[in-house]
Amino acid sequence: MLKKIKNLVNAIMMVVTFIMIIYFIVNKMPSRLLSCFCLYPLILLPFIVNKIGYKINNNLTFIYTIYLFFAQFLGSIINLYKMIWFYDLIIHFISGFLLIMFLVSISNLRRETHPFIYSIGFVSFISLLWEIFEFVTDLLLKTNMQHLETGTRDTMEDIIISLIGGMVGYLLLAKDKKNYE
Repeated sequence: MLKKIKNLVNAIMMVVTFIMIIYFIVNKMPSRLLSCFCLYPLILLPFIVNKIGYKINNNLTFIYTIYLFFAQFLGSIINLYKMIWFYDLIIHFISGFLLIMFLVSISNLRRETHPFIYSIGFVSFISLLWEIFEFVTDLLLKTNMQHLETGTRDTMEDIIISLIGGMVGYLLLAKDKKNYE
């Protein structure tokens, strides 16, 4: 059932995004096209990861698809990041939580000497890479992903909120001791 819902959500995102691409081209809004073009490889990412040897379970793939729907599709393409001032913070919190879920699904944290430090380090690293991606995209493509009017504040809020989401995810998943002992 989750697979059918995931496939339906992906199909809706792909069709509506294609329509948005046409809309952005006709209305001469090239800066909005990057978000649209990024969606397609992001939809394929779980399939690619599974093909190279990491098996991601259906629940995690479903959660990833829902995250894409809210973060990339609604946030960037439909533009909720601009319409709702705290939408970005919600998405970064969820990303930290989902990164912990992903880490638990692909690794054996029981082997780690300090699983909390390892887990939060993973979230920190991915959050840092994302903020670097936003910075480079802003420089090269003249976008405003880092909200240059707030600059460092936006970047730091994003990283801190992702870490809080990761800590909450860790604490909730740590109840299942088999993941961490």
